[in-house]
Amino acid sequence: METAPAQQTSKPRGAQSDPELRAIETMLRALEPVPEDRRAAVLSFVSGKLGIGPSQPPGTVQLPRTIEEFMAQRNPVNHYQRVAALAYYLDGSKGIREVDTGVIVDANRQAGGPKLGNAAQVIADAERRYGFFSPSTERGKKRLTLRAKRVVEALPNQEGVRRVLEQIPFRSRKAAKVRAKKKPA
Repeated sequence: METAPAQQTSKPRGAQSDPELRAIETMLRALEPVPEDRRAAVLSFVSGKLGIGPSQPPGTVQLPRTIEEFMAQRNPVNHYQRVAALAYYLDGSKGIREVDTGVIVDANRQAGGPKLGNAAQVIADAERRYGFFSPSTERGKKRLTLRAKRVVEALPNQEGVRRVLEQIPFRSRKAAKVRAKKKPA
């Protein structure tokens, strides 16, 4: 009478000797009974306990708990970078995608930042001169542009900011109008 062949497992060769693969298998088995909507929270907690951060997609910034920490981390060098960083934090941490002057001023106050002076003018200039904001569907509100998001992600490295500004060019409306007038008919 023949015996049945040993059952093959789906483990790759050498899995028994590789501690990383064993750890992954153990974690996957441990997470099976945890509801799917709670698994990310469990992994985040364990990552924090181990002193490692969760992996992030490239080009994103892990937001600290407070806006003060975020602004200290990003360290913007001018008001235009500052309002972009404030809007970035509000979008990423609180889901506020569309901002107005009052929201930015409040966030700046919470961050302990220097007074923006004429905040409405700073935001308008950040939109017109640097292309950091675009008009929203809601009157008086602005949305952060991809260009501004990449600038904030490059901060505090000003050389990185310069590269982003070169890679994602912006032509102000005024410059476009001047060029249009100079074209011969």
